Parts: sequence; structure tokens; C-alpha cells
Amino acid sequence: MDKAEKGFGLVEVMIAVTLGIVVVLGITQIFVSAKQSYLTQDATSRLQEDARYVLSRMVQDIRMAGMFGCLPVSALDNSPGDFASPIAWNSTKNELSLVTASVADGLSGSSSSTWTITTNCLTGGTVHSGSRNPGTGELAFPIRKLAYTYDANAGTLSVASGSNQAQPLVSGVSGFSVTFGLAATATDSYVAGSYASNVSAADTSRIRSVRLSLTMRDADGRTADQTYRVVAALRNRLP
Repeated sequence: MDKAEKGFGLVEVMIAVTLGIVVVLGITQIFVSAKQSYLTQDATSRLQEDARYVLSRMVQDIRMAGMFGCLPVSALDNSPGDFASPIAWNSTKNELSLVTASVADGLSGSSSSTWTITTNCLTGGTVHSGSRNPGTGELAFPIRKLAYTYDANAGTLSVASGSNQAQPLVSGVSGFSVTFGLAATATDSYVAGSYASNVSAADTSRIRSVRLSLTMRDADGRTADQTYRVVAALRNRLP
């Protein structure tokens, strides 16, 4: 009496192995794709956070550029020449220079200030080097001189305060540009025409807004270059 054969044949085993390999490859591909997607999104988020930090800081300083307290520059004693051009762009150095007010309560000086204006907001004021506390019946307005510099070779954007050495703010910068919205005359409040990339010293009084363009690059190439743009208005030159 013949016994019934049991088990799997060679063909069945080969088919099972083949199907198993296909399933494993499919799961592996899904895992690799999910990981790549995560890395891309993470890289993009990092670029966005770096750009947001830098641009928000620069916008705050630009908005306060040329703000010298409660009196015009003409009413201040010992006013430095930098006050005449509170904002300038050096295309050769890729450097944006600002003379801008620090956020303060007016009751004391600031150790980070390049100058301090003490004034009674009525008859006049005095510009002092460094930090200075106000006298009786006066307010103190800390003023900083900042220089934002883009180093294309190093891919960094740095900032220097006063005569101090520049400190890097962010790396991975593949492009940075500054353009200016100009009023028709020094007495007009609104931008007339398109933005200009080069502004002469004689025309700085016509600057009403600044457009910043920042391009960030991921060092590992996990995502494409991201470009971010923002426009900041000079508050003290608007109605």
C-alpha cells in the first residue's frame, strides 16, 4: 500500500521564497521612502527656523533705524556723524549698516549700546559714548551701531555691534541681498517706484523701507535651496 506523500515541493518553496522577498523589498522601500521624507521635512523646517530667526531680528533693528528718542538729531549735542546716515548698504562688502535704537524703558543705560542719548524731551539732549544713566528729569535712549555682513565663501551671516568683532548668526546661507524702497523726495513718506539695490549717501534720507532676500542651503543636500523675503519699513520715516 502506497503512503500519501506529504510536505512541499521544490516549486512551491521557490514561489514562497520569491513572494517573501517581494514583500520584504516592498516594506523596505516604504521604510526608506518614509525616512527620506522625514529627513527632507526636518531639513526644510531647520532652514525655515534659521531664516525666521535672522530675518525677524534684522526687521526689528531696521524698523528702529534712525530713531533717536523724542527729539530730532538737530536738537542733540555731540551728535556723531553716523546719525546722519542711520542705514546703508555696502555692496562690495555685502554689509548692511544700521544705527538703531535698543528697546529700553528710558530709566537706565544699556551695556550693549554704542551711544546713549540723555534728554528731557523738551529743550535738548546730549549724546554720550557707551552706556549712561539719565539725570534728574531725563530719559535715556540706548543707540547701537550694527553691521550685518554676508560672507559668501563661508556661507554665513554675521553681526557686529559697535567696534566689537562680528559674531555669526547663521550658517548655510547661499544668497543674501538688500534693496531699498525710496520716496520721491526726502520729505515724502511713501515709496515711489521700484526698489533700488544701490543708494548713494546723498539719497539715504529717501529710504522708507528695506527688502531682504535670504537663501538658505542644507549642507547635506536633503532639500532644495529655500529663499525667504521680507519687507521692513522705517517707522520714524512713515506718517
